[in-house]
Amino acid sequence: MNVNPRAQKIQQMRRCVLAILLEAYGVVALEGETVFELLLERYPDASEGDLQKDLTYLMEADKGYVETVGQTRGVAWDKRRYGLTGKGNDVANQLEHDPALGI
Repeated sequence: MNVNPRAQKIQQMRRCVLAILLEAYGVVALEGETVFELLLERYPDASEGDLQKDLTYLMEADKGYVETVGQTRGVAWDKRRYGLTGKGNDVANQLEHDPALGI
């Protein structure tokens, strides 16, 4: 089976974002800048644009894995605070046990 390397990297980065937010679940929502810094530790070539797209994807209504917490109006994406929803927590916990999930 041929796997598109770009698509595979996107899935890996999204799983990483969920794992980062899982570590803070129930304790604190993380600023976008903090999530980006933690993502860079694993993916040094990641860009802010990549993370913005991933957060948007993970917040889409049909997924609803991530939510913004607190004030968002007039707040830059990197200063917004992000956290997992209950659904996102369930998915993030499953990813630790089933990395084949296509997220």
